[in-house]
Parts: sequence; structure tokens; C-alpha cells
Amino acid sequence: MLLIKSLCDELLSSNKSIKIIGIVAQAGEKDILSHEEGDTLEIGLTKEMYLRIFKESHEYFNSHYDDRLNIESLSHSQLDKMYYMTLGYLITTNEHSTIIALHEELVHRLGNYKYDLEIVSSFLTCRMKRINKSSSLWHWLRKLTINQIRHSDNLRKLLQRALVSCQLHFANYYANNYLQWLITMFRLTRVELEDFQDSLLKSCRAQLSDSSLWGTLKVYLKPDDNMINYIVGEYKRFTGLDLPKTFARVDHDSTIIQLFEWLLRSQCTFTTPFRVLTESTDSLKTLSKLEQMLNGSALESSCKVKKELIKRKELLETI
Repeated sequence: MLLIKSLCDELLSSNKSIKIIGIVAQAGEKDILSHEEGDTLEIGLTKEMYLRIFKESHEYFNSHYDDRLNIESLSHSQLDKMYYMTLGYLITTNEHSTIIALHEELVHRLGNYKYDLEIVSSFLTCRMKRINKSSSLWHWLRKLTINQIRHSDNLRKLLQRALVSCQLHFANYYANNYLQWLITMFRLTRVELEDFQDSLLKSCRAQLSDSSLWGTLKVYLKPDDNMINYIVGEYKRFTGLDLPKTFARVDHDSTIIQLFEWLLRSQCTFTTPFRVLTESTDSLKTLSKLEQMLNGSALESSCKVKKELIKRKELLETI
């Protein structure tokens, strides 16, 4: 498993918070190219190298059938080789349920949760859409996050990695779903989120038509009670521990007003961003301010936006 391990070693050699894997067309002297800039490590695999990783992992999988049936009898070295075989599959093959289940069991036996979290979260910021949008891999990342949430001081980088995944692949439902889950989990476990706000807002401004991304902003601005209840139950199932459902709520109304004003100035033609902002505040005063701003604007779709505002105000008035 030398090929996939060399990729993992390259990922681990950098302390950059964002690590992006892509495929480069041209062959050269090196099979793995890397470049660091800012807080990002870019890794390029030649097509030949990528195919060799695919072939190496599949050959090992097919030739070690008995080992897969008798994992409890394998040595640490054998478990390690099989673990890297599953990683080779995860970066080259989409939605292989047998491999996902085997990979999970191997991590439990090896106890290398922290290592696997670093590798898998880096895989999920890759430029290959079929890997980046793997629902099974994102689900496994959630399990790894829960396992490490109490043991690591540097999980905030997962926010940026998931956000980069959303940026690389438009309307990335699974990445946004994980990001919404992570934002809520961090609130429940008292992890600071303030530094993440600017990055999220910048991404939303750049992708006005990405409803999944704007849905993530809504969860950031106004925590979802159903998601909170689900995560508390999920955490209890995995760890046996209780999470408090209450946490300090942050007033984001000034941010909502500023972003609403920016959308008006930008002549945003999509209604989703406006709807997200109106649904993210429980303040009638703030909604009246937004309505006043809308009435004084030249937005062509103001009628649709106004309907959303009125609908929200009427709902709040009945509560």
C-alpha cells in the first residue's frame, strides 16, 4: 500500500488548515505535486498515479478475501495494510458500502481516529465530485467528529474544510448538511464560531443562487431546534454522554440588516437569500427595518421579497 500511503504522508507533512487534492493531466518527474499558499495546501495527483492507487487497492481487496472475513485474527501490521487499502478505495471509488463498513471497523480496531479524521476530512475537500459528494463518507466524518470533539483543540479547521468543499462543488448538499450539523455541534459544545462568520458570509455573497449554502447561513444565524434535538440524541447514542441543549444565543440582527442592504444594492435576482434573512430573525422591529429598506430600493423582484417579509411578520405576530 505504498502509493496511497505516500499521498497520506504528503497530506500529513503540511500543517495548513485546508488541503485540496486534484488530478493533473500531465505526467512529469513526480507523481504527487504540492504547493502551499496562505492557509492552503494544493496537492495534484497525475492521472497515472490516481489509477495506480485505484489498481493497488482493488488488487489487495480481491486477493485478501480470507483476511477480510477474519479481521480479529490479523496482526497490527496486517490491519494497517488493510486500512490503507480502504483509504485507496475512498479516494478513488464512490459509495462502496462494503469498504466503508470495513474501514470503520479497521479504525475502531486500530484506534487511529485522529489520523483518520485528518485524512478523510482532506479527502472531502478534493476536486473530484464523485468523492466530494459521497454521502457515506460525510456520514463517517460526522462519527469521527463526535469521537474527537472532546479530545482535540483544533477541530475548527473542519469548518473551513467543509466550506471549501461547498465552494468547490456548487449546491453540495452533503457538505452543507455536514457544515450545518458541525455549526450546531460546536454551539452545543461551546466551540467558538465568531471567526468563521466572515468566511461564510463571503462564500454566500459569491454564490447567490446556491440555496444549500444559504441554508447553512440560516443555521448559523438562527440555530434550528430540531437539529439541536437530533444532535443531542445522536451524541448520546455514540458516547453515552449528555449534551446541554441550551447555549448563549447571539443576536445577529445587525448582520442580517447589513447583508439585506448589500443584496438590495447588488440587485440580487434570487429570492432565497432574502428569504433566509427574513426567516433568521424573530424581531418585528428588524423586519420592519428590512421592509423599509426594500420599499426604498429599485429591486425588480421586490414584490416576491415583500411577500416573504409579510409572511414572516404575520407568523411572528401570532406567536
